[in-house]
Amino acid sequence: MRKKFLCLFLCLTLLFSLMPMSVSAAGAVYTVGDNTFYTGSGDQSGSGWKWEEKTHTLTLDDYYGGSITTNSDMRIVVNSKSHITGDYKKSSYSGYAGISVLGNLQMTLYAELSIETKDSESDNYGIICGVLDLTIQPKGVLKDGDNCDWLINCTVSSNMIVYGAIECNAALMLSKGNCNLKLDGSITVDPSKKTEKAINIEYADFTITGKGK
Repeated sequence: MRKKFLCLFLCLTLLFSLMPMSVSAAGAVYTVGDNTFYTGSGDQSGSGWKWEEKTHTLTLDDYYGGSITTNSDMRIVVNSKSHITGDYKKSSYSGYAGISVLGNLQMTLYAELSIETKDSESDNYGIICGVLDLTIQPKGVLKDGDNCDWLINCTVSSNMIVYGAIECNAALMLSKGNCNLKLDGSITVDPSKKTEKAINIEYADFTITGKGK
């Protein structure tokens, strides 16, 4: 009986070893501009950016480059003025995105981050993610450039603590979940170039506290 179980175990081991590796087993994929790396690749760095694998943190210091994307979670810290030109085209929609995070995005801005996208006939996104946890410290600003139809599109929920400012000619969109927004700075939304509403909330609760506007 023991020999039968041993043979069965060895057969199953051989079978699984011949199967292709799944995406989850291969790990998360990250792109910063033209650079692509994976879970297990260790710390990475390039012109204006640094990736720390242990904390899943991408730090931007005077970064001027292409889209930032991942199929996992990510934390982004902006230490000095940076600019993203969204050239990432997600297969599920025809527009472009500056930051595309399939999982949760935690972002802290100590300086200005501006996002613009490539011209497209369809919707373009500055930031698209699941849960967005956004903190803007003094002197931090999140602003859009050209062609952003939506500066922020949160598909799950959002927690924003704003001590700086959000400035956009596009719109803010919350599809699901809850948006808890604490303001000590200001949010300026002027969708004059667009046909969409300034703030679009679907199936979600939206609360604002603080002294900002």
